[in-house]
This record gives sequence, C-alpha cells and structure tokens, in this order.
Amino acid sequence: MYPVQKHEFEILASGYSSIHLGLAGCFFGAAITLGATVASVTLSEGVHRIFVDSLFMSVAFTFYCGLMAIRDYRNSKKVVGSIRAETIDVVVGQTSPLSPSQ
Repeated sequence: MYPVQKHEFEILASGYSSIHLGLAGCFFGAAITLGATVASVTLSEGVHRIFVDSLFMSVAFTFYCGLMAIRDYRNSKKVVGSIRAETIDVVVGQTSPLSPSQ
C-alpha cells in the first residue's frame, strides 16, 4: 500500500494525458492541410483522388482518436473517483481514540 498525499493526488488527477489525444491532434492537422491543398491547388485526377481519400481517412482517424481520448478521460476520472472514495483523511501527530496510549 502506498500512502498518497493530497498534493500528489491532485497532480495525478490534473495530469491527464492520452496518446489518443495527441493522435487526434495530429490527424486533425493533417486533415486541415489536406483540405486546404484540395481546395486551393489544381491537381491531376489521380493525385486529386489520393488527396481526397487521405482527407477522408484523416477525418475518420481524427474522429476515432477523439472518441478514444474521451473514453480514456472518462476512465481516468472513474479511477480517480474510486481512489478518492477509498481515501481517508489522516492527520499526522494525532492519536486515535482507540489507541492504547490513553
């Protein structure tokens, strides 16, 4: 068992990060770039089709990774909530009413 101090617990609760969140950001950036390229540059038919397909896949991956990031966030909140529910406050230096030293 590892005792967690309050400030450590707050750092744990606020320090959420997910690989899915980073991937969603990367795919979103790729989708913006591909969309701007398709909209502004004249491309040959074959290259245009590749760019449009890549744009569609980037949007789909952005959506998927975004949903997985939301799922990870909710799971982490659930874990933090269960830890918080099982945590009891302990004041160092006070004796328990049941302690034999009285």
